[in-house]
Amino acid sequence: MKRAVRVSAVLIALTLTSACASAASGAKSKSSKTTRKTTTRKPNTTKPPASASTTIKTAGYSTASVKVLRTIPKDPAAFTQGLEVSDGVLYESVGMYGQSEMRTVDLKTGQVTARVALDKSFFAEGATVLPDGNLVQLTWREKTAIVRDRKTLAELKRLPYDQEGWGVCYSKSAKAIIQSDGSNQLLFRDPVTFALIKSIPVTHPRGTSTVNLNELECEGSSVFANVWTTDRILEIDLATGSVVREVDASSIVAAIPNRGPDDVLNGIAALGNGRYLITGKRFPAYYEVTFSPTK
Repeated sequence: MKRAVRVSAVLIALTLTSACASAASGAKSKSSKTTRKTTTRKPNTTKPPASASTTIKTAGYSTASVKVLRTIPKDPAAFTQGLEVSDGVLYESVGMYGQSEMRTVDLKTGQVTARVALDKSFFAEGATVLPDGNLVQLTWREKTAIVRDRKTLAELKRLPYDQEGWGVCYSKSAKAIIQSDGSNQLLFRDPVTFALIKSIPVTHPRGTSTVNLNELECEGSSVFANVWTTDRILEIDLATGSVVREVDASSIVAAIPNRGPDDVLNGIAALGNGRYLITGKRFPAYYEVTFSPTK
């Protein structure tokens, strides 16, 4: 009888051990699953290591920091989505539902000289000047491009598109509208119809993530892109999609007090002769800068 009891006890112990092991294995398997990333406007404030933009030697790739030449006062409430400078006039697209506008700004004083509000159902995004001289302003989830008269800012027509609207610029070299949609893709569009021509992925020589491409500025054969929630500006070769330069603007961002989680670097416009105008969402100023090579 003792033997039978002992055997039963052993069998019960083995059964319990097996059950515990199976439960532990199941728990480990469940915890190892990863959530698939999706494009959202929720800010990810995780920053890459400081060494990411300073300790690399790769052919065709360089790093830079910003040198501020002057500052221009800016409406600190403006949730800047896009900047464009044309014929000495600064065009600024301002976002947020119920607050979205298209503005013109005096480059010397920072004063808003004209403004047109969007319908409250629209969240304005990037803007650029088209080859015909008109402006085009993107909207975010509404997937509608608004074409405007550049002098009056009056709406002329609307053009639909399929992806989310984030940043936009016109490339003379590519003869196409370049658009970002929050992914790592650059979308090439017809400047008249806004029809999609092609898309190319953006790659980084270090393997660094290039998702969340945001505001864009075309210059020559390159496009400069803000990366949402970071202090980085990427210069991208439009022919290959490769990042050829990475600009660290953290010195500007760090000097701005009391920033909220969405108050991030965004907005870049080429001024010529190696000068650029950059700013951010709810930043107190526009910054005229040059990019200095990192030693």
